[in-house]
Amino acid sequence: MKAERTIAIIGDTGIFFPGLVGDLAGQNVRLLFVSHEEEKNTEIKNLLTQTGSPADVEFISCEKEGCWEADIIAFSHPEKVEPQLVQRIKDVATQKVVLVITEIDKKETVSKIANFEELLPHSRVVKLAMDAEQKRVFVSAKDDEAGEMAEEFFRNAGYNINNNNN
Repeated sequence: MKAERTIAIIGDTGIFFPGLVGDLAGQNVRLLFVSHEEEKNTEIKNLLTQTGSPADVEFISCEKEGCWEADIIAFSHPEKVEPQLVQRIKDVATQKVVLVITEIDKKETVSKIANFEELLPHSRVVKLAMDAEQKRVFVSAKDDEAGEMAEEFFRNAGYNINNNNN
């Protein structure tokens, strides 16, 4: 079965495992991990094998190519994302939904580090603060359609949604 959506995941993937990948796998998505670290890729592959995840998973080292292929771009741990990386993908992120995902206790840190709406003015940015243990996510988006899509996506993965739309 061909995946409905491709999600490019950029950044430290710790927040995505192990539960979220399993939750996403049932949604007919293709997960495209963008990483230059072969060791991290091996770690992710091993974890997916252990969890028995049926997700369609690929690894790529080029941010621009990975984001070009994706329907949705997800930044995990955005507080560690360099503005230069965002500039490299800016052209291929136009009109795409960009999920800026952080852990709930770090959501204030993200807003001080990078303004993704400013860095990606033609993308549909959705900020998500996750509590993976409690399966809660707080959603904030200026684009209502993108916010609703993110809410539906996480609701289908079994998360409780709190809406903070601007």
